[in-house]
Amino acid sequence: LAPNTCVLIGPTLAARMVSTAGGISELSRIPACNLQVLGQHKATSASRAGMSTNIAAAASASVASGGNVAYKPHEGILSESDLYRAVPSHLQ
Repeated sequence: LAPNTCVLIGPTLAARMVSTAGGISELSRIPACNLQVLGQHKATSASRAGMSTNIAAAASASVASGGNVAYKPHEGILSESDLYRAVPSHLQ
């Protein structure tokens, strides 16, 4: 499908990116600065105000269960790759 992308982020994430973009040609038209947010959950004004939404509820449930996962608005599919996770958090 996309051999270079598969090597960098893995075949599963590469397939998800192609699917989310709407195809390989559409993915190739997306500017590089927008690739980091491809597949992110859209925040609503209610979630920014602290009201309960699916994203806010999931984040609070994760924190309540002892998880350390917080919703980060500028992370999409690429944030799930091993390459991204290997980078120190202050450089992500």
